[in-house]
Amino acid sequence: DGAVGCIGEHIDTSILTTLNLVSMGIKKVIAKARGLEHGEILAKLGAEVVYPEKDMAERLANRLIASQVIDVIQLSEKINISKVMLPDRLEGKTVVDINMRKKFIIAIENNGEVMQVVNPEYVFRNGDILYLSGSSEGLNKFGEWIG
Repeated sequence: DGAVGCIGEHIDTSILTTLNLVSMGIKKVIAKARGLEHGEILAKLGAEVVYPEKDMAERLANRLIASQVIDVIQLSEKINISKVMLPDRLEGKTVVDINMRKKFIIAIENNGEVMQVVNPEYVFRNGDILYLSGSSEGLNKFGEWIG
């Protein structure tokens, strides 16, 4: 039903392999691309194209930009989920105090325990990890606000 082509070293081999997989009538072909031009060719052949090096570079860049960010997962072009260490300046404040519950917070973790239903009266503690959901722009603004 499907095939994944992860040939990245030799672009010509990647293209020929993808062409053969599509020609064999495989319904879903996912192919790794090294760059945009390579990806365009693979897409024109009928493959779903992934850019793992680019994706990892973006995740690393997000972590380097905001020291509080532990990880970022891009769900779509419009929405991301970020795992963020609680900034010191929020410790002792409630979720209501910082007015984030409706905009960003989807869960809070502390000492391995995850609170999936966030109480508005929850008081942030040292060691909290926030799971935030929002647009890239919104999460970047939040990062600037906490930074």
